[in-house]
Amino acid sequence: MHKILVEEKFDTKVTLLGIGEAITNVVNIAELVRHRIKGIHSICDIISVSDDSDTQKVLFRVTLSLMTINKFHPGYSAPPPDHEV
Repeated sequence: MHKILVEEKFDTKVTLLGIGEAITNVVNIAELVRHRIKGIHSICDIISVSDDSDTQKVLFRVTLSLMTINKFHPGYSAPPPDHEV
């Protein structure tokens, strides 16, 4: 992920998605990236989705970006201070 975000600059944004037990992994990966690369902004969203059997499930989405994204979004987190990276 470091290569995509910083070195190659293919894109300035990455989205991580998780449902159910994968939500913990998404949060852990997002926090690792935010504390390894300087200047990573993040937005977290919780989305309710239903599958074919009309069962409601929770989808957790984290968007990581090197560019400033919507600071007014309720799930926005500014980059951690440089001494924490």
